[in-house]
Amino acid sequence: MSDDSQLKGLKGWLKIVGLSLILSVFYLLNDSLTYYDLLIDGISNDEGYASALFAYLVYLFICCTIMVVAHIYLVCLFFLKRKLFKKLFITILFIPLISLPVTTSFEFVFLPELFNVVDFIKELVVELLVAALWLPYMFLSKRVKATFIE
Repeated sequence: MSDDSQLKGLKGWLKIVGLSLILSVFYLLNDSLTYYDLLIDGISNDEGYASALFAYLVYLFICCTIMVVAHIYLVCLFFLKRKLFKKLFITILFIPLISLPVTTSFEFVFLPELFNVVDFIKELVVELLVAALWLPYMFLSKRVKATFIE
């Protein structure tokens, strides 16, 4: 099975990558719609909507919407087997590792009632494990090298 033609294709562990990307689109879309609903409810109620909370929700909504678009593009690159997939996938793996501490810092400073150190640690550990699993796979896998060449 060392022949490149046998390794080429969306098989093996790449099936899990593809499934997780598709599920991520729906997960992020749900998050984005949740933040949108919270924004609309807050604006329509207009009960002195806290500016820090409003800014925080706008930030989360924009970030989630950008991630939805990026994941949809990533799914397209995945199924078209484009070379750009690998670079974009790796970039998207790093985004939560950067945005999670930024978001949590904002919560800690401006919205301490939302800050939860246990949730932060759990989310960070999950993101670190995901990166620890998929980064080496993307760099070392012969199947990835043989599949995403166009």
